[in-house]
Amino acid sequence: MKISIYYILIFSIILNKFNLKYVNAKLIKVKNNDDNFYNLKNLINNNQDEELIINFVDDYYNMTLIEAFSIDISLINNVSLIGNINGTVFDYNHQGRKGPFKFSTEYNYSLTFENIIFTNFNQELESFVYILAITSKTEQFHVYINNCSFKNNNYDLILLNFTSSKKIKVDPQIQFNNTEFINNKRKIIHVYHNYLTLSYSQLYDNAAIKFKNTRFIKNRGLFQSHFSKFIFENLGALFSSNSEMDKLIFINTIFENINVESPQPLIYGYGLILE
Repeated sequence: MKISIYYILIFSIILNKFNLKYVNAKLIKVKNNDDNFYNLKNLINNNQDEELIINFVDDYYNMTLIEAFSIDISLINNVSLIGNINGTVFDYNHQGRKGPFKFSTEYNYSLTFENIIFTNFNQELESFVYILAITSKTEQFHVYINNCSFKNNNYDLILLNFTSSKKIKVDPQIQFNNTEFINNKRKIIHVYHNYLTLSYSQLYDNAAIKFKNTRFIKNRGLFQSHFSKFIFENLGALFSSNSEMDKLIFINTIFENINVESPQPLIYGYGLILE
């Protein structure tokens, strides 16, 4: 496998703190017709000796050409997957059994997707498969999804499954910034928050998901929560909760021309705290 690696000094923007810092990072450029793309799973897993940036330089990538059924990544450093400035398409071509991402971690690292368009995802022949599935044994991790789009997908999009072991108020584990969801037919995000020895009335402080400047257009899916907190800023959404210990916050949010094509209401919650 031929790998072109560039060691660079970059500005890393820590979005939840809004400050700048210098970091040393390894940059790997990936084209849509080379071995780096076909073997993306091995490429990422084998190059995390320092912070890793994967730069998808082309406009279009056919995800059905990836060799592995799923791109299983053990996150042991900060990893960023960044498309080009115009938006890089990850096309699943409505074919199942190829290309979903699965990230697992036990450490306090960050995962970033930027300028990526996820489209035509369909996994109807498989159960519990998501475009992005993140599993963690700690609440101290962060996922940033910046300037991305999820369009015309026919199956569940995002799973966050993690465990917290101590009472701590955390910054949002997932932050969506300037991202859009358009014409998706199934669940948008499912958050499953496991807790070990915790027993208190504010479990949601350990699990926070934030959407900012995010658009939702013609989606049938919903947000499913289990002991977590969703923060919506400058947007509208559909939300469902059954765990009695969830929290929902809307900031500067407008709902217009609502037409929910589902037996579920716009917001459903049993014991939900709404601000």
